[in-house]
Amino acid sequence: MCVRPLIVRRTDNHTGQTKAIGIRCGTTRAQACRPCAERNRAIRMDQAREGWHLSDEPDEKWHRLKLRVKRSGVVVRHREGYQAGAGPAQPPPWTDENWRAAFSNPIASTAIPLTATCERTASGELLLSISAEAAAVQFHPDGENVTAHLEIAIGDRTADGSARTSRSPITATVPAARWEEARRQTIGYSRQWRPDPDITSLRIIVHDMHGGQYGTLDLPLDKLPPARHRP
Repeated sequence: MCVRPLIVRRTDNHTGQTKAIGIRCGTTRAQACRPCAERNRAIRMDQAREGWHLSDEPDEKWHRLKLRVKRSGVVVRHREGYQAGAGPAQPPPWTDENWRAAFSNPIASTAIPLTATCERTASGELLLSISAEAAAVQFHPDGENVTAHLEIAIGDRTADGSARTSRSPITATVPAARWEEARRQTIGYSRQWRPDPDITSLRIIVHDMHGGQYGTLDLPLDKLPPARHRP
């Protein structure tokens, strides 16, 4: 059983009742969730044994099949060939409605696990550092590298629930030869700004533009340590 399921809301269209249900996080990292990691490892072993893996990226071309048989008097029926498709297209960009829903949803998303630290500077600004698990983000081939495209959004919330939001696109690039090492690390992002005096909390959203999933994290500002004077 997954130890950190993604909590989603399911609404019955007939009764209007809403229920929170858990979906497996699907991580491949045993230190994050051993049941899901072991399940995914077993699936990958089955795929490798059965041959369900790619040695090259699909080229979107038609490939004609050629079969040879050693036995005489045998009639072979087979398809003429196949189209090497690249699979599902990239999800469409998020609209303002998608962002509003992600900011207002009271249930956090853990599809992309996040950690963050935040502190006040001596000048009264907020210094925020965010880390997202690289293994939960979809990287795609980009020459000799693999690349992920993310959107980082931060919402400054007030006690009445209103928020001022900002978004920043970032690109994470890793040499393909180092992917196995990099996927065990995190993707970092930092921002420093001066918040309005009535801000009580932050909502952080990391959206995977290629994979479509996202993660959220809420930070209350009333528990921040006092500002430290830096030399």
